[in-house]
Amino acid sequence: VSQSRYSEYMFSNVSTTHEADRLRLLNESHNPYTLSYFSAALPGKKKILEIGCGDGTLAAAMALKKDPEALLIAVDREIAQVNSAAQKLKSTQNACAMQADIPKDASRLVELGPFDLIYCRWVICHVPFTEQVEVLRFLFSLLTPGSVYLMEDCNNSVVKFHTKDGSPNPQYADDATRYFQVVYDAISKRKNLNLKRTLAIVTGK
Repeated sequence: VSQSRYSEYMFSNVSTTHEADRLRLLNESHNPYTLSYFSAALPGKKKILEIGCGDGTLAAAMALKKDPEALLIAVDREIAQVNSAAQKLKSTQNACAMQADIPKDASRLVELGPFDLIYCRWVICHVPFTEQVEVLRFLFSLLTPGSVYLMEDCNNSVVKFHTKDGSPNPQYADDATRYFQVVYDAISKRKNLNLKRTLAIVTGK
């Protein structure tokens, strides 16, 4: 995975009041569903990785559901979030939080793996579009045969642009909508994707 191309997340991940509120609301609204998916994937899994664990609220709930002998590693790019997650996990057997980022810390994740189960929620949407397929391929490479990759993410194919006065969209807006659709269709089907070629087809350039 390339470490030279990298952009900031669309949302700040630092420990501000607004960010803490956003993460709290996300956990409150999504965790019941996430934990049901996670629990269904758990049987037989001995080494689990959560990418983008945030403050560790979800990781702590996951840790209570896993086999006590299974290892859960929760990682996040922000040290403040990692510290919070570590506090939530400190009383749980075989669970820890550490700082790691995608794609910059690819080699560290390779050293930690392989894994029987990898989970991430609203992480890939923060990766630049031109790197998303590459990052997914990398995460798949960390899995053992017969293991599970579980992802919840934004589907930007539903993004639509509208002008304030109801006039026709500018061409770039329609191009962006079609581009989102093609990219996310390919990611969901794990297709090989040439993003430069895709953009050329969509825009006719």
